[in-house]
Amino acid sequence: MKIILISIIIVSMFVLVVEATPISIYDVQYTTDASGISPYKDQVVDCTGGIVINKWVGGSTKLTIYDPANPTAWGGIIAKALSGEFNSVQVGDWVSFTGILVEEKSGNTQLTYATGSAISVPSTGNTLPESLDITASVFSEQYESMYVKVSDVEITAMNLGRYSDNYNLHNTNGDYWAGDYMNIDVGGLYHPYVVVGADFESVSGIIEHKISGSWNYYQMLTTCTSDFVVPEPTWIALLASGSASLRRHRNA
Repeated sequence: MKIILISIIIVSMFVLVVEATPISIYDVQYTTDASGISPYKDQVVDCTGGIVINKWVGGSTKLTIYDPANPTAWGGIIAKALSGEFNSVQVGDWVSFTGILVEEKSGNTQLTYATGSAISVPSTGNTLPESLDITASVFSEQYESMYVKVSDVEITAMNLGRYSDNYNLHNTNGDYWAGDYMNIDVGGLYHPYVVVGADFESVSGIIEHKISGSWNYYQMLTTCTSDFVVPEPTWIALLASGSASLRRHRNA
């Protein structure tokens, strides 16, 4: 009886230690479930977090957080506050959480600040990531909440999606939906650059999963004007090339 009792105590202590161990963004996000639901859904966890790459103040403050340990997939997540818990947080801060709730909202896995939650900022001024170049034919769950880029694209359609605010970016790899509601340089529904037929060297943004009613899709949300890279006019490219040749000639 004593041996059995001691074994139960040891096992219980081990379980408590495992549950108290902080988990990473990858741990929260990675799933083999086709729906994209986190294995930690509806659980309260401690999360080691990552670098804040975007802070969006809408109905509630939303942080987009990047884990540099997983730069190519499953390395991003959003965190939402109840009220002013994120007021002092800045882009470039590394944030981590204790007692944070894992939820699924409109298709997105998110960390929700709840009663008993706490945020810490172990470091500030961290280097922000370059956008991840997507060459797959579609956006997918592994890129959720990550900062990505699609190259050599043309806008082929507008007024798409649940709120008729998406536009289609097409290149030789496939088609990708984008939107501008998180873009700080937008005064209306779309950024001024967004018109059917517009070409871009690249467009970057943060991936959001959208599930609403019969809608189920991924969209890339631009954050500012610099997320659009516009091709240089031919005459500028030729001028730059000629200037470089002239410099080489003078230096010869």
